[in-house]
Amino acid sequence: MADGRPSGGQAQALLYGPSMAAPSGRHLSLWKQRLGTLPDDLWERTELRTLVLADNDLTEISERVGRMRNLRMLDLGHNRLARLPEALGDLEGL
Repeated sequence: MADGRPSGGQAQALLYGPSMAAPSGRHLSLWKQRLGTLPDDLWERTELRTLVLADNDLTEISERVGRMRNLRMLDLGHNRLARLPEALGDLEGL
């Protein structure tokens, strides 16, 4: 965490740690975690209905986001995204 960002293992802990997820396991907030990049397993969390990724200095979002068909709210605000993946169009619940 030399640059102030969580390491791969720390980012992994954020995905599964109790402080970030609501008890139901369907809501995940990674707001202001300064991640820079997202762990690959995030896209396996297909049960999520709410995903907050705001304020993380993200430059891209994986096309794998299209697997998250249960999403009803996705917050990507205040990142450095130059483009959004086409797979977002597959998420009819947004």
